[in-house]
Amino acid sequence: MPYENFEAIKTPEQLLAFFEREFPDAIPLMGQENLVHDYFNNPVGELISIKVFFFHFSYKIFKNS
Repeated sequence: MPYENFEAIKTPEQLLAFFEREFPDAIPLMGQENLVHDYFNNPVGELISIKVFFFHFSYKIFKNS
């Protein structure tokens, strides 16, 4: 989700409305109190991937990124 979307959610009501619209089955599993607490008390992180290619020389493996 883009950072702007995270920043737009400022209240527990906005958060619950978002989850009810996008992930309705997650709320009963996580619980409303836990969801609100965790969302507002944990920093937004980045999900990234790095693609590397491996090659070998003389029984050693080298990473070339």
